Amino acid sequence: MMRRLALAAALVAGAAQAQEAATVKFGSLHRFDDDVSAYADPARWREPWDPLKYIELGGARLSLGGELREKFESERQPGFGLDGLANESVLLHRLLLHADLKFDTGPRLFVQLGNEVQTGRRLGPGPTDVDRADVQQAFLELPVGDALRLRVGRQEIAFGAQRFVSVRESPNVRQSFDGVRATVGLGAVSLDLFATRPYRARAGAFDDGLNDRQVFWGAYASWQAAPGWTIDFYHLGLRTEQLSLEAGRGVERRLAFGARVAGRFGRFDLDADAMLQGGTFAGHDVRAFAVSSDMGYRLDGAWASRLGLKTYIASGDSDPTHGDVGTFNPFFPKGAYFTEAAINAAANLISVGPTFTVQPTEDLTVSLSWDRLWRYSRHDAFYAQPFVLAVPGNVSTAGDLGNQFQLLATQRLSPNLTLGFAYVRFETGQFLKDAGAKSLDHVSAWFQFRF
Repeated sequence: MMRRLALAAALVAGAAQAQEAATVKFGSLHRFDDDVSAYADPARWREPWDPLKYIELGGARLSLGGELREKFESERQPGFGLDGLANESVLLHRLLLHADLKFDTGPRLFVQLGNEVQTGRRLGPGPTDVDRADVQQAFLELPVGDALRLRVGRQEIAFGAQRFVSVRESPNVRQSFDGVRATVGLGAVSLDLFATRPYRARAGAFDDGLNDRQVFWGAYASWQAAPGWTIDFYHLGLRTEQLSLEAGRGVERRLAFGARVAGRFGRFDLDADAMLQGGTFAGHDVRAFAVSSDMGYRLDGAWASRLGLKTYIASGDSDPTHGDVGTFNPFFPKGAYFTEAAINAAANLISVGPTFTVQPTEDLTVSLSWDRLWRYSRHDAFYAQPFVLAVPGNVSTAGDLGNQFQLLATQRLSPNLTLGFAYVRFETGQFLKDAGAKSLDHVSAWFQFRF
């Protein structure tokens, strides 16, 4: 009898496991990293779109997918009121659809189309608001031997904590690049070499073309130095045809060398970057740097709490009238690195502040953060996202930029649907007050559906 009961239980468990619904393991940053292998078994299909995730084509497999994000943003004193606006409410729409074709012989073709629009921006759309219909990604991937992978075409690139090279998820139009990327895997070390032109969105349909204003290249090496610890070394280069800094406007050729360390030891975690920059700007030498860290300690308790401290120091120009240029260029940073409001750029900046994160349930995450902000150099400007000179440095000798607070919450309702909410308060310090700036309040809410 016991044997029969055990056999029946095993059969029931096996049948239940076989009937378990297939679920996409979404890539943490990129949709081309999705794992859809669970859809190879038609018995696990449950949703109407499930048959699209794994289509056998005889010698190849095709996966179709997409995501829809609708985001509402409202600000009191947008742009600190310097543009004369008391308030503004904006709706941001983003639809991405992709096709991933993988051949048994090794090559791969990934294509992603995007539709991004905004409604409500009183002074017109921002640079990352609108791209009505265009190719977000389209690359051919070719394996060369066992260790080398070559990608040619338009593609997303992100490294490390996305402080300097990111996908720019929070703004409406994500960042991608046109060019070539080679990835070499050598045991515990991976090396990326790339030569690209950053994708620059234009508002019309299929009108983006190639960016003739910038060239971006570099090498990024990542070493799994120990279990749970990564050490990265990198060299980045960026040429921009016309850039505005406190020192003036002109052609810039920026070169950067940096290192990053990230990992966990017990309850302690650390992610830190340091970068030195050289090159030339409008005929002057560049001498700039940035150091950044996010360290934390996980507390006891059922809510997976983490107490953290973020620091960021990015150099500014000590004398914009002549000599070396000291303003740090953050390249292509995560738009919401400081807050979801994406107010200040990581240039001529000192930022220090604590963070506190709790996870009451597996699917709900709530975080609080506070940033205390100063200008690194009192002779350089205040720069806004995405690296735009917002307030000239000569309006005041004060260094205090202010305080920035954020409440951020995300709730995953299902494997496919996520809700988000953010409230940001930026209280202006003396420098911004001297420029006529007012304190800013930002509220945003969004939902994101992926399949």
